[in-house]
Amino acid sequence: MSNTIQKDVFAWAEMGEKEIVEITKNVTEKLKEFKIEVIKIKKEDLSFENYIHRSDFLSAEIGRLAGVLFGYTNLHTDEKIQNVGRKVELEIAKVLNEFAYDMEIYQQFVNYYNGNFKKQKKTLTGEQIKIVEDSNKAYKKMGMHLDKKTKKLIKMVKCNFSI
Repeated sequence: MSNTIQKDVFAWAEMGEKEIVEITKNVTEKLKEFKIEVIKIKKEDLSFENYIHRSDFLSAEIGRLAGVLFGYTNLHTDEKIQNVGRKVELEIAKVLNEFAYDMEIYQQFVNYYNGNFKKQKKTLTGEQIKIVEDSNKAYKKMGMHLDKKTKKLIKMVKCNFSI
């Protein structure tokens, strides 16, 4: 393993409070940017590449950032760093839950699923189709297709259990 790779792999060991807070800001900013970009896409222009693929990539990137943070928080020997990390973990969980239940993002998914996905399905790979179908199932499990009152209750229960 080269020195550069070793440095990158173990960079988390040198993080302090400032870097932990920076990760939280980074996650929040990425989600806001994604939402702004996605809701601007016209219904007829939604595609696997400009919506689903980007969403999947963003989820993986945020998962990586959160994973580094969560691992670091639990492994660090400084109690102050652990406490800051735990606080930030809760903030990230809250932001991710709000993002997951965002109606504008969900509506864009529905627009894609009921529109261009049906047209693109012939040209997508089996894996790509599975990603879209799994996303549809996940939204249904979250109750996004239900009335406002029921959806609010499901969100409250799920968010309380995840935090």
